[in-house]
Amino acid sequence: HGPITIRHLLSMTSGLRDVLEILRLRGTWHASPQREADMLALAYAMQDVNCPPGQRYLYNNTNFVLLAEIIRRITGLDADAFRREVTYNPLGMGATGARASDDQVLPNLATGYIASDTGYFVRGVNLLGIAGDVVTTCLDDMVKWVNALRAGVIGDVPMTEQMALRTAVSNGGDVFYGLGLAVRDYRGRRLYCHSGSQPGYKTHIAYMPELDFGFVMLSNREEIRPTVRCVEMMEVLYQAKFPRPHPAAAVSEQLETSGFTPDQLQQLAGT
Repeated sequence: HGPITIRHLLSMTSGLRDVLEILRLRGTWHASPQREADMLALAYAMQDVNCPPGQRYLYNNTNFVLLAEIIRRITGLDADAFRREVTYNPLGMGATGARASDDQVLPNLATGYIASDTGYFVRGVNLLGIAGDVVTTCLDDMVKWVNALRAGVIGDVPMTEQMALRTAVSNGGDVFYGLGLAVRDYRGRRLYCHSGSQPGYKTHIAYMPELDFGFVMLSNREEIRPTVRCVEMMEVLYQAKFPRPHPAAAVSEQLETSGFTPDQLQQLAGT
């Protein structure tokens, strides 16, 4: 299908199959010292792909496994040590780093909670995002990261312009993803954002350059939806500054001109 480039890995357009999902199908859910080697071996043994590289966006943990191996071969550092050297330390993100498993004790780490069927909350376990490291952080560090996106550089290294360039795919057009950053359009304004999720933990960061709006939310409750909270905050602060109508209003206008009868609209209510 042609060569897979580092850009394909970073933009989630490699077309490779997900080694983490393959491990889950085997019944392997827990982290172990051997996990990284197992995933790398699965990646090397892959005989086919989901689609040719560059054809479409497919979020894929195999990409992180291979990127970590590339970093190790070039720099001699593991992925977390490399991120600390080039990103965390220059930005002063001292509380940010990898957590290999939920058995690792970290100071000031909030417990993640999931609502149980009995109405009580239980502790979230079995961290799923083992590929590419489970990264823990704090509010202050994430504000520093959003400010780095705002500045566009880390030190003298440009980053935001490249990260926010939407990826072109071979089947036409481009996708909403750049290099580790989602590039969305909300009511006519460009929005850079990314979410994170683990059992009992939900996160979202966003930056809207035209309004100089930054948002960070870290939650230790499973049912919280930070992306929804981000949209709600943008609406409260900037409702009059969006050139396009709210999505709900646009749907209402479409229904009014759809030709449906009142009875038909009533049947559609709530769907």
